Order: sequence, then C-alpha cells, then structure tokens
Amino acid sequence: MRTTDQILSKRLCATLGALCVFFALSFNSVSAQNDAPRADETLDIAVVMALNSSAGWDLSFREALERFAARPPEDLSIRATLYAPAPNRLRDLAESQRYDVIWAHSHASDRVEPLMLAHPRVLFVVAGDGNRPLGGAQLWVMKRLHEPSWLLGALAARLSKSGVIGVVGTVPYADVNDQMNAFLAGARETRPDIRTHVSFIDAWSGADKVAAATAAQSAQGADIVFRLASGKTPCAELNVRCFGNFTADPDAIASALALWEADLRLAAEVWRKGSPLAAPKEGVWRGLAQHGVGLHIDSAEVSPGQVAEIERLQREIANGDRVIPIDPRRPR
Repeated sequence: MRTTDQILSKRLCATLGALCVFFALSFNSVSAQNDAPRADETLDIAVVMALNSSAGWDLSFREALERFAARPPEDLSIRATLYAPAPNRLRDLAESQRYDVIWAHSHASDRVEPLMLAHPRVLFVVAGDGNRPLGGAQLWVMKRLHEPSWLLGALAARLSKSGVIGVVGTVPYADVNDQMNAFLAGARETRPDIRTHVSFIDAWSGADKVAAATAAQSAQGADIVFRLASGKTPCAELNVRCFGNFTADPDAIASALALWEADLRLAAEVWRKGSPLAAPKEGVWRGLAQHGVGLHIDSAEVSPGQVAEIERLQREIANGDRVIPIDPRRPR
C-alpha cells in the first residue's frame, strides 16, 4: 500500500498570523448553519497539527485529508486549512466563526470542553491517547496501530539474520506502548528465540535522538529496528534495516500506516446531521478490518513468499480469525 504525493499549496493566514496549508478544492461560500440536515455544502475544516506537518503523525493525516478532499462525500466539498500548534489556537479558531469542524490532532479535550458550550454548532475532533469521552460536539478519534505493528514484528523475525531486532519508541504513552508490545509479540510468536532491544527517546519527535537510539541498538547486534519516529541518518549508514511508522517512510522497508479517511467521513456525517451535534461519547477506533490502519511493504526488499505470508496474517486479523490484544504497559 502506498501513500499519495503531497500536493499542497501554502499561504500565510493573516487573520491569525500562522503558517497554514490551504486545500484549494472549492471556492463556494459556506452556507449558513441551521438545525436541519446539511447537503450541497462546503465543509470548512481547521486542523491544528500536533507537532508539524512533516512529523509522521501529522503527515499521515495531511495525506489522508488530501485524499479525502479529492473524493469527498456526495454533495459536499471540502475546504481545509492546517495550523501549527500555538497557545489559544483552538479558542481563536472557534471565535473566528469561519469553520464547521475544528480538528485538534492531539490530546485536547481539556481545551475543547469549555469551547463546546460557547460554540455548540462547531464539531471539535480530538485524536489519539490522552483525551476524554465527551461526545456531543466532540468526536474522539483513537488511532491504535497495534495490528500492523504486530505484522511488522512477524516480518522482522522472518527477515533478521542476526536474530536480534529492536524498537525505538517516542514517549511511553498507551498508544505508543501498545505498538511496541505488539511488534515484540509478533516477533516472539514467529521466532521464540528472537532477542530484542527496547528504547525510548522521551520526545514526540527528534531525528538526532532516533538516529542515536538506532545506532545503539545496531551496536548491540540488531539488524532490524522499528522506529516510531523518523531518524536523521539513513538506516544503511547505521548497518540496519528500518521499519517506519504512520506513513510509508522512504528510508524503511516496511511501515505501519495510520489511515484517517474513515474518521474524516464520520466527522462529515456528524456535522451534516445538523445540531444538536451527536458524536459518539466513547473514542472511535478502526483497525485493519475497518481500514483505519494499514501496512506498507517495499516489495523490492522483501521476497514474494514473505510478502504473501504477511498478507495471509493480515487477512486473519482483518477477518477476526486472529485477535491482537492491546497491551498499554511499558514494553521491555
């Protein structure tokens, strides 16, 4: 599975003084909101990124938003603007009255809750671990990648020649730990004698730290390293083969993918039903079966037989014949 090229145009949003990305997909005016279901309209979305538009977590969403905007739901056009994180950003966007959906691409429930009362016709979306179930005008999108991470572990065990593999995490949050534990579980089930190394960079991004952790695991014999954030030094220079996270990392031979189109469709559906907004209270999570996550394998680096075996395991998970448990404990 391969992601699309990034075809984005940038502009300076003078009203808020922030660097934004604008999808020039519709130039229709935004219709007035009312209490009836909405149709034949433009959906204006403001997205507040978690880190920056090039970080894997943010980049996966940016790519999905572009794909979604290119093929929107029937009778709906999408106009989206991306904002860098900043203090009071959500409040300023809500008070601007320019947006139908304000998507906070991180843990933001504490900031969203008071805004919901003041702006009941705006749908706020929060993403990832660390949020709270509010429902109504808040849609909480979970994004757990433990299933493709388990498959990466099974692939790593098959590919490793040294019998040693590693995983480099970001911050020991639940939705980081579950990926790392699933990767280790997939490897150990496939090859019980596999040896593993685990480390954290204790930051959500940091190419130099990722490169240093990868080099340290390579020095301990690991020939394959699953990195939950991108590194700076090419993996070949570190004498390892790398697995990537969230997007199809060009320096990786395989990657776990975060796919957001179904979550964007749900946000559009909640908004189109009109007020009062009625997003599910509990967090919404979609796995392989619901196309909320995926797997990318570079077929030039992995043999057809190995690809076929991983695809078989992927079908088992998607069909419900194999269940990958969520383990949020700190891995070791």
